[in-house]
Amino acid sequence: MAGYGFGLEEGAVLSGILTMRPMDSDEPMVDLGNATLLVTNISTKTTERLSRRKGTKGLPLDSATSIDTVGGKLTIDTLNRTTYALATMGADSDFIQAAGTDQQVALKLYERGYMDLGKYKVSNVRVTGGVEGTDFEVLPDSGQIKLVPGGALTDGQEYQVTFNCAYIDGYQIDAGTVAVAYVQLRLDGVNEFGNKPFVLDIPKATLSPDGDLNWISDEVVEAGFNIKTLLKQGEAGMYRMRTFPRATQTPA
Repeated sequence: MAGYGFGLEEGAVLSGILTMRPMDSDEPMVDLGNATLLVTNISTKTTERLSRRKGTKGLPLDSATSIDTVGGKLTIDTLNRTTYALATMGADSDFIQAAGTDQQVALKLYERGYMDLGKYKVSNVRVTGGVEGTDFEVLPDSGQIKLVPGGALTDGQEYQVTFNCAYIDGYQIDAGTVAVAYVQLRLDGVNEFGNKPFVLDIPKATLSPDGDLNWISDEVVEAGFNIKTLLKQGEAGMYRMRTFPRATQTPA
């Protein structure tokens, strides 16, 4: 079916699965989750030769237009360790906490604010002479403790605090630690008009956060990125889209 695509009159409603890996890597392509926006754009620059002759001064004599930048935008509302790292220009790593029973720490406790127990997911927190909920309160996930005003414990006094902590197998992000790196992007897409597959390949690009990341929200949090598309050595263009019929084809 040589020449497929000429004369087709169809619209496009597009969706797909977006994957990424470091450029020239043999690592697996990581699924970036629910990408709600992926746009590409091209800006151009024009160079003109203008007349300086009497009577035509300022009029263009010649004009040349060339590509200035090729880029795009990406929005993702799946926030996992990969997308959090991208959105914060950070590095992700495993976060492991061993379980502990009857951990003890000496802390000065205050009514005006929380003190850190040094562990996460704490439980069975005990302070001699005090009752949780009456004399002190605990934020168990972050492992923080403060005095309740009017309780039996003295504001600013040091106490021995005893607690348990749970085993944690999680991850952590150290933000602002990774310079912009070259990545490869691939969209396994489909045009829902006609159920026609397409594949968008971007062999070389950089992703940079395009603004704020909202850590407190009653709406779905999204991570937005600017894409800078670059020409990879040996490639014919900065990106390539391929499309073909869904039905099985027979060679001509």
